[in-house]
Amino acid sequence: MTGIFIGSFNPPTIAHYDIIKIMEKYFDKLVIVPVNSREKHLVEMNKRIEMLELLFHKDSLIIIDDLMKDYSYVNYRVIDLLKKKYGEITLIIGSDLLKNLDKFDNYEYLLNNYQFYVVTRDDDVKRIVLDKYSKYFDKFKFIEYHNNISSTQARQLIQEKKDLKNVLDEKVSLYIKEQHLYF
Repeated sequence: MTGIFIGSFNPPTIAHYDIIKIMEKYFDKLVIVPVNSREKHLVEMNKRIEMLELLFHKDSLIIIDDLMKDYSYVNYRVIDLLKKKYGEITLIIGSDLLKNLDKFDNYEYLLNNYQFYVVTRDDDVKRIVLDKYSKYFDKFKFIEYHNNISSTQARQLIQEKKDLKNVLDEKVSLYIKEQHLYF
């Protein structure tokens, strides 16, 4: 089975790396799909893909897919395209995306047709599922991961010119400096 990990990866952090490593236990293949968004200020997709390639350069289970370059937001049609491309898929999401899943176009279609692995942080994701999506509870598997490193935190540290050692991989950090990203 293929796990689809959708996110901004703006920039990809050590936490993203850790989550993928955890997910390798559950899936035969993992596809990382950086999103586009009109509402978020994102570094160009090709640069985020290059950072992801630096982070996962020798991992044969990882595919970095640029499908979202042609779409401005994730919706059920994009997920169906990923299913058509990769076969049986499971969506890997964080608690931040889980909280807003009901804002997706036709989100009930997604809940009816796909499984979700939800990576926890400090949120009570089971409570979120029970409150918002209780009739779909069996569609969710919860993966414990308690690390509060985020891309937002990384961007803030970059702007403040602080140490990134515990937040970003060294190759990604160097790439950001060379490309003058997030300044």
